[in-house]
Amino acid sequence: MRNPEARTPDTGATEGMREDFRRVLRGVAATVNVLSTNEGQSRYGMTATAVMSMSLDPPSLVVAINKAASIYEPLMSRKVFCVNVLAEEHRFIGQDFSLKKPGVDRFDTGAWAAYDDADEALNGVPYLRDAQANIFCRFASELTFGSHTLLVGEVMELRTAEKIAPLLYCDGGFGSFSGSGASPAPRCGASALPSFAAGARA
Repeated sequence: MRNPEARTPDTGATEGMREDFRRVLRGVAATVNVLSTNEGQSRYGMTATAVMSMSLDPPSLVVAINKAASIYEPLMSRKVFCVNVLAEEHRFIGQDFSLKKPGVDRFDTGAWAAYDDADEALNGVPYLRDAQANIFCRFASELTFGSHTLLVGEVMELRTAEKIAPLLYCDGGFGSFSGSGASPAPRCGASALPSFAAGARA
C-alpha cells in the first residue's frame, strides 16, 4: 500500500503521484527512436521515446535524456547526435538499445554506419542505414529539470525512407500501424521493452 505522504525532498511529489503518472504515460503511444553519438572511436546509443519537433525555422527538435544514462556524458561533450527513427521491423534494435544489452554491444544489432559526408562536425556519428529517418543535429540549447535534461537539437542533415511505418511503443510493448490518411488502424506488437519513460536510463 503506497504512502500518500512519502515525498521526495527535491520535488515534493508523492510516491502515489509518481506511480499514477507512470501509469498514465504507459498509455501514451510514441514513436521509438535510437539516439546515437560518438566520442572518438567509441559509439553510444539509447532507445528514446521523448523526441518531439520544436520549430521549422530553424528546423529543430527536443530530446529528453536521463542524466544517469550511459550516453549522457559523451553526448554533452560531443554536442552532435543523430535521432534514428525506427521502422516497424526494427523492434529488436529498440530492445537492444534499451536496457537489454550493455552499451558496447548494442551496435551489433542493425546496419550501422559512421557519418562521413559534407558536415565535418558530424563525422563519426553512428546512424542506422535503413531507419525510417536519420535526423542529424547539433546542440542549440539545454534545460535540466529533475532527473532529465532537455536538449534542443538544430537539424543539420536529414535522410529519409519512402515508406512511413514507424515502430511504436505503448503500454510496455511494441506496436505499428497500417493504412494511410486520417485513420490508421492500430496493430499491436507482441514484443515488450523494459519499462522506460521518455529519455530512459539506458
